[in-house]
Amino acid sequence: MYFLVYERRKGSDEEINDLGGLVSGITEWLGHLQQLMKSGKVVHHWGFRGQHGSVTIYDVTSGEELQEILHKNPMDERWVHREIYPVCTLEQEITNVSSYMTGI
Repeated sequence: MYFLVYERRKGSDEEINDLGGLVSGITEWLGHLQQLMKSGKVVHHWGFRGQHGSVTIYDVTSGEELQEILHKNPMDERWVHREIYPVCTLEQEITNVSSYMTGI
C-alpha cells in the first residue's frame, strides 16, 4: 500500500522556543528516512525549502506499519502538522477507472 504523508512545520522560527531541538529532530528524521529509502519503505521524499515541511511516499504493508514508522519520528505534534493520504500508482488508477467504466 502506498501512502502520501504531508508534514508541515507549525509556527515560524520566532514562535519556536527550541529551534536547536527542531533542527536536531529534522536531521535525525532525515537520516532515518534515508535508511527507509534504502530498504524500500520510502519511495520518494521531497522537502520544502526553509525546513517548512515535506511530502513523503511510503510503500508499506498496512496503515498500522505506517503508524509504527511515524511513531519513531522525533518531530511530534508540537512541531509538525501531519496529513496522511492513501494513494495508488498510475497503473492502479488506470485499472480502477477501466473497471469503473466497464460497469457503466
